[in-house]
Amino acid sequence: CHSSLAFAQNHRRKNIIANRQRSSKVWEHFMKATEKQVECKLCKVKLSFHGSTSAMHEHLKRKHVMAENEESPFAKRKHSSTMDEFLTRPTKCTPQQANALTEAILNMLVTDKRPLSMVGDQGFKDMIKMFNQEYYENYLPGQSHFTTLMERKYETTFEKVKQALRAVTGSLILTADVWTSRATEAYL
Repeated sequence: CHSSLAFAQNHRRKNIIANRQRSSKVWEHFMKATEKQVECKLCKVKLSFHGSTSAMHEHLKRKHVMAENEESPFAKRKHSSTMDEFLTRPTKCTPQQANALTEAILNMLVTDKRPLSMVGDQGFKDMIKMFNQEYYENYLPGQSHFTTLMERKYETTFEKVKQALRAVTGSLILTADVWTSRATEAYL
């Protein structure tokens, strides 16, 4: 009686493992070598097997990057749909966020020494539209507004420099150099 119960439990366990083998795509790259070992079809390495496919997944991931990627199309789909949702989800833009984005664009123009006309270029507009469509449609200023913002930034920065120079109590030495670019433009 006890041996028939053990036989039934062992038979049930084998059926569960067989069903799991059918449901996991990892078995496309492995075959049973013995009751407690599986063999990789790609490199013939034998792994210990105790009913779980974790070691096989890990082997494919570490030793056969391509095989692991082929084996796991579900993860790829999951990430794609998440990325699709991110790209297609309309992004809200409050006036405060719009001001921060406009300031960031102005700082990019100043830092990277980009021409103000860049904000009117189609590629720039397409990029902004991709990042935040609502900002593009409702808040993105034109070149004239950025010109005004640039002039204000210049005035504020100029005042800060003047205040810093006034705060100097000792000697101050300034040097300047003029150079000409290949396009024969003079720079100070």
